[in-house]
Amino acid sequence: MKFDRERAKPIDPVSERQLLRGLGYMHGISGCRIAILSADHGSYVQVGGSGMTCCLEWRNMKTGQHFRAFQHPAVVPWPGVTRLPVSDGEA
Repeated sequence: MKFDRERAKPIDPVSERQLLRGLGYMHGISGCRIAILSADHGSYVQVGGSGMTCCLEWRNMKTGQHFRAFQHPAVVPWPGVTRLPVSDGEA
């Protein structure tokens, strides 16, 4: 599997230790706000956030399943929400 995170070189293949260390940079003042773990066949899980808002997305290309979850303490997303501002872009 390949691990990409903002402001870092991709790691391919990634070990569990490297993945956990990279995810550890997702908080605090490191500036890392998005990370993606992807398989060769196209499936992926990604997380992105900005401030107190975050999004987790999982897509299984083998089964066609696609899930997305949002968290924001003040706003509950409504059906059809497809964008979440993170860093310098959107997820």
